[in-house]
Amino acid sequence: MRLHKLTALAGGLVLTASLAACGGSDDGSDDAASGGYGRCDVAPQDDSLTFEPAVDGQLTVAVPLPSPNGYQGDTPESIDGGYMYCMAADIASRAGLEKVVVKNTSFESIVTGRGGDFDIAIWNVIRTDERAEAVDFSEPYMLIPSAVAVKEGEELDEGDLADAQIGVLIGSFQETLAKEKIQPSQPVRQFQSNEDMFTALRAGQVDVVLQDLTTLMPAAKASGGGFEVIAKFEEGGEPGVVLPKDSPNTATVDSIVADWLDSGDLDAIFEEWLNPILGGDPNDVPVWTA
Repeated sequence: MRLHKLTALAGGLVLTASLAACGGSDDGSDDAASGGYGRCDVAPQDDSLTFEPAVDGQLTVAVPLPSPNGYQGDTPESIDGGYMYCMAADIASRAGLEKVVVKNTSFESIVTGRGGDFDIAIWNVIRTDERAEAVDFSEPYMLIPSAVAVKEGEELDEGDLADAQIGVLIGSFQETLAKEKIQPSQPVRQFQSNEDMFTALRAGQVDVVLQDLTTLMPAAKASGGGFEVIAKFEEGGEPGVVLPKDSPNTATVDSIVADWLDSGDLDAIFEEWLNPILGGDPNDVPVWTA
């Protein structure tokens, strides 16, 4: 069983997994999707799984909002699509929970275990030893390189990166990449949310931002020429589903992640919800070395 990685096929962008095992999967349940799972196609309930939700009958998902690519909707209550939301919806359906409820929570609160009552967080969070002391992580489901974005029209060469004002999400893999590998000449600027970071980039308060490729590419596309992705680092992370520390549900989520990778169900979610918003071929993005 191997993780997903960004790749390109002749027919267009596809996030694909090389499978070590083949298995059938249900195409989803229309009744379930029309219930509490928004516009997502979900797998049916798996009676072999057990899940102890924070609130009976619902999967409470902690998310740093806004996150329009992963969670589509203007308010937590109206979110009904996006690739991360549909991953959560599939977990809920398999676990026999009736609906997904999104809870707006800061990224720092999630990774430090101060996110309050929630069942899971899906936001491509990378496991680190420090975070693992505060929260549980499922087995990883994806491999994501890091990307570099600058204000549209600005020029930045690989050799100039260490002298640039770099912006990162606080506690992110890219913060570690910047501090330990790039080692910039000025302090890295930290942000609590992607929106704050992108606003600072457009305003010229930072020269460059580092974030996951799957976050930066669609964000650049949606910026209307505000900023652009100019490079990527092969260094990246293997995100997992976040759960509260010592959650009774970690093994159940691990089982679902394993089935996603073996059955191709995660491929289907990515093909429907993620690939169309990337805005280009990730393999065409130049590779820099940290």
